[in-house]
Amino acid sequence: MNGEGFARALRSLEALEPRPGAPERTLDLAGARLRLRFGSPRLAELCMRALAHHEVASSSVARCDLTIDVVDRDTPGNPLSALPAALVDGRPDGGERVERWSYEGAAGRALLQEGYRVLYLWHRALGRAAVCFDDASAPPYYQIALPLLPLLGWVFAERGLAILHAAAIEIGGGAVLFGGRSGTGKSTTALACLDAGLGYLGDDLCLVEPGEPPMVHSLYCSAKLDPADTHRFPALAPALASPVSRAPMQEDSTRGAASAAASDVTSKVVYLFDRHLADRVVRRAPLLGVAIPRRGPDGPPLALSPGRAFLAMAPNTVFLLPGAARAAAAGVKALVTRVPVHVVAVGDSIADIVPRVREHARYLGSRSRRGDDAA
Repeated sequence: MNGEGFARALRSLEALEPRPGAPERTLDLAGARLRLRFGSPRLAELCMRALAHHEVASSSVARCDLTIDVVDRDTPGNPLSALPAALVDGRPDGGERVERWSYEGAAGRALLQEGYRVLYLWHRALGRAAVCFDDASAPPYYQIALPLLPLLGWVFAERGLAILHAAAIEIGGGAVLFGGRSGTGKSTTALACLDAGLGYLGDDLCLVEPGEPPMVHSLYCSAKLDPADTHRFPALAPALASPVSRAPMQEDSTRGAASAAASDVTSKVVYLFDRHLADRVVRRAPLLGVAIPRRGPDGPPLALSPGRAFLAMAPNTVFLLPGAARAAAAGVKALVTRVPVHVVAVGDSIADIVPRVREHARYLGSRSRRGDDAA
């Protein structure tokens, strides 16, 4: 795949039109009005459940900032159909995602992802974008939990917002972000708080808008968890998008596209809170501070320098946003230089987590009030 191939794919967006009667949805996400057009009801369900809390009536939006077409191999004019066959180094299609080629030019940006083959296109001048699947019948877990992610990363970076690899909960009207590398307990901490009745903004990725204070915006109303850990949250089971199993799972007609699990045995399970516990999903809240969860007994929060906080949060954020690494790193740097970041002990069991989060939120609130008094 070369630059000319990407440029042709971007130009093809001018002629890409959905079938008459194809599903359409409108999102209001962190101030951006997005019009989504889907090649089929299956594609609408695949993408919309994790974004459902941002949906608004189309009639309430006078003009959209971006139109995104979501298509698959059955959609006429799919730009992916004109590209060479996939090359995945011996791995079968549908396995691990591999960012093979990315492009940025005057017209826009593009990314071709192999493994589970998807082409992402964004034509700035046209105000058009597309997510082009090959076969969307058995999507991997990350497509169910994090739909449209590369596109959203590009769009919001240019709007001055940062997508961060962090969980977030709302307590007392403010948001606490949980950062750190994979495996530090972000998802477990966020789900424990949701289970206890606190507000939920996400378990993996959040948008942060600069300001005084910065504003945290929920990106997805989903969560990802290792199958072996689901027994720790029995009350959340109705939100599971698929049965808990380590074996490959196929879609059936009763569950639909969003319930189809990844085809590899390393899949995580996905929770979707568009129906069960939807009332606990919070779309935005002012940021109180950032916590890096640490398993273990009680202890005072340990303040991190901006440099150490950056190293704790930036690598995974950059990895998750191919084609937007520079903007992602800049977003992390801006955040950790403006808000307090602490390592916070969250105990050794699920029952320990919420009391410690509440205690840390009170600490951050009192710290903020002292700062306001000093000002």
